[in-house]
Amino acid sequence: MSAAWAGRLAPPRRCADCGQVRPHAGRGLCEPCRARHHRAGTLSLWPLSGRAAHRRNPPRSAGAVAGRAEDLAWLVETGETVEMAAQRVGVSGRTAARYQARLRRQREAA
Repeated sequence: MSAAWAGRLAPPRRCADCGQVRPHAGRGLCEPCRARHHRAGTLSLWPLSGRAAHRRNPPRSAGAVAGRAEDLAWLVETGETVEMAAQRVGVSGRTAARYQARLRRQREAA
């Protein structure tokens, strides 16, 4: 393996955008094209490739996490145990404890 693409770049292949054969940086793009699309905010137009496309747990949006935290807080306030509320919301007990701590900090700051 050459030092030019050691690290996060994969071996050279044809870029899906510019068509040049360069080290692959993800999403079928070479590093200059990937960086250009990242800066322009258009990287999401290029589908994930390789292992990243088949993740079991894709990244969650901040809005979804906030909604689950609020749902958990409401269930606990209405009398559910933390464990039962976590199970109903679909998170682990440890995540439920993190949500509660975050909400507690937000309430103390307000």
